[in-house]
Amino acid sequence: VLGSIAVGGGTLFLYGGLEGVKQTMFEAGASIFAAAVLTSAILWMTRNGGRVDEKIRGQLESSMSKREKEGLLLLAFISVFREGVETVLMLSATAFRSPFSTAVGGTAGIVTGILAGLAFNRESRSLTNTQFFKVVSLLLLFFASGILSYGVHEAVEVGQHYGIENEFLYSEAYDLTPGENSIMHPENGVFGAVFSAFLGAMYLSPENITAISYIIYWLIIGTW
Repeated sequence: VLGSIAVGGGTLFLYGGLEGVKQTMFEAGASIFAAAVLTSAILWMTRNGGRVDEKIRGQLESSMSKREKEGLLLLAFISVFREGVETVLMLSATAFRSPFSTAVGGTAGIVTGILAGLAFNRESRSLTNTQFFKVVSLLLLFFASGILSYGVHEAVEVGQHYGIENEFLYSEAYDLTPGENSIMHPENGVFGAVFSAFLGAMYLSPENITAISYIIYWLIIGTW
């Protein structure tokens, strides 16, 4: 946990020291990287969702049989640290846009996750690990694709700053921006903030290249 917090602090320190196009470049890179890491986690869960318990038990038994205390330590650390770093990356992708909402929502999400885990472990045996991972993977796919679209959107701004222009790719695919008082507004509306977090730049007015990237992601990763 401390290691994950250190990664988060380092990210915050680096991000807080950037301005202008460097800040936009960092947001683009961090978002695309977060989408890649999250997608790899989704693919891993898809392949191993029903065998997670068996895999971890096998690693534990192997380490215990050889009396490898270091192996047990490393297994426990990596298991927690990997999840912590993924959480840092996911929260960073939204914290750039709305720090307060991310802090409140992230805390609520962690608490809800703990309660759901306890309930699942003690009460709900009807839902198998495989079913659980399928549902979670689908939700994460929406989030990962949204983060990717935000990263591509920021990359467009970087390209325009350096004089890279493409009339078709940089043109708006559509514009569904609501009024500032609408509940669907991405910053002032409750529902708008939720949709914006899940869909990223695809929510209101994406560029053609952003929409194309989003569709290609779903065609490849979603279909698989």
